[in-house]
Parts: sequence; C-alpha cells; structure tokens
Amino acid sequence: MKTVWIANADNKAELRQAYGASSVIRKRLSLMCNKKIEGGFVLTKDDYDSPNWQYRQADAVGYRRALEEVISLLSD
Repeated sequence: MKTVWIANADNKAELRQAYGASSVIRKRLSLMCNKKIEGGFVLTKDDYDSPNWQYRQADAVGYRRALEEVISLLSD
C-alpha cells in the first residue's frame, strides 16, 4: 500500500483494512489498465498528414503515463 492512500486521512486504520480487502478488485482494475496500455494509441502514416499529429501523440503519451500511475497506486 502506497503511503499516499493514507496521507492526511483521519481514518487510516479503516483505509488500510479496506485496501487489504479489495485485492481482487485492485488486481482486476490493474489488468484492465494494462489492457488499455497494450491496445494503446498508435499513429498511422495518414495521421502524420494531420497538422495536429504532435498533440495527438502527446495526448497518448500522457494517457499512458496516467494509466501507469493508477497501476502503481493499485499495486502492493
């Protein structure tokens, strides 16, 4: 459990207990996030003809980074 889960929380014991009891859900959500990353955004040749291709790529990179952060928070 990452310390960010209980930082500045009044109910730390309750949060620790709930976190421990949610391992099946956390594993499933991590798997779902990994599937999103695996099927991630890939630019095609035609996409590079768009004047906004760099923004689309930056968005895809940021989305992946956010999913990786969620996976990190869910892992033990």
